[in-house]
Amino acid sequence: MTVQELCSKIELQECMAKRVDEFVSSYNFDEAEEIIQGLMIPDKAKKAYEKLMEFFEDDEDCVKVLSCFLEAGTRVYEKYKEMGISDKIFTDTFKAFTRYTEECKAKTGKYAFDRAFWTYRHTSMVLFRLGELEFELKNDEGTKDVAVHIPSDAKLGEEYVDEYLKMTEEFIATHFPEYADKEYTCYSWLLAPKLKELLSEDSNIIKFQNRFDVHTEDREPMSVLEWVFKVSDDADIATLPEDTSLQRKIKALLLKGDNVGIGIGRLRK
Repeated sequence: MTVQELCSKIELQECMAKRVDEFVSSYNFDEAEEIIQGLMIPDKAKKAYEKLMEFFEDDEDCVKVLSCFLEAGTRVYEKYKEMGISDKIFTDTFKAFTRYTEECKAKTGKYAFDRAFWTYRHTSMVLFRLGELEFELKNDEGTKDVAVHIPSDAKLGEEYVDEYLKMTEEFIATHFPEYADKEYTCYSWLLAPKLKELLSEDSNIIKFQNRFDVHTEDREPMSVLEWVFKVSDDADIATLPEDTSLQRKIKALLLKGDNVGIGIGRLRK
């Protein structure tokens, strides 16, 4: 697979795909080979991402860095095939790059790649999208757990969540059995206890939250600005959109000087 073919596979926006193609067509990846290799190794991927950001210090809209991540992705595709992981799971997982550039456009008004700090998880094969949810295989100094992430386009209806939690259990048991009996954890604004004051028990968000034992609350993070309003965390609260009932309720809360924050929990089994 070429980088250009991967761009097509994940339906990268035409304008971004064109810029990636222009760079890839004139660049010798041998210059960044060691870094690209590092992006595919779990215990080296974060350091490789940091080196990559330094290597391409002059990089408008982070297109060069994105191109290197996609080059790593073409090689990771071969690893997926070797492990017997489906083409659909690969495509769904790597479509995150397209989603992130779209989210950047929503926040800033222009297409750019601003998630290099996160996507080394995709290229090092510790994060996978399985249906509506993403799952990250974490290993913190020998302590393993499975982190649940909720993409911005995820459907949280009970039937979806049930199906994909089951899919994930089977996926992990087959491909990463060392994680089969580990806890599922989640750090998200969707687990914020404050939401129970704003939403009914019939809300899909609350039903999702109730799957977890929420043990920690932090009211400081302003995650809702990005995920609910699609704006940066320095946005003027008074100008936030009110297109949905959730937006209206959270905006009213923020205008009072309060916040939703985040919750941290463990999935009930």
